[in-house]
Amino acid sequence: MLATVAGATAAAQAGGSSPVAALAAGYDRVFLIAAGLSLVIAVASALLPRHQRN
Repeated sequence: MLATVAGATAAAQAGGSSPVAALAAGYDRVFLIAAGLSLVIAVASALLPRHQRN
């Protein structure tokens, strides 16, 4: 999924800038998405109740 986002962003940016800048924009967007997903997973794991073994 992240590779698709990076490729789509790079393709969208390629028309007006250099290929290197377009790739950087694609990877920048993917990094932000991955960081956001990591944050959501960390918060969800902290809020879910823990199963206690007796």
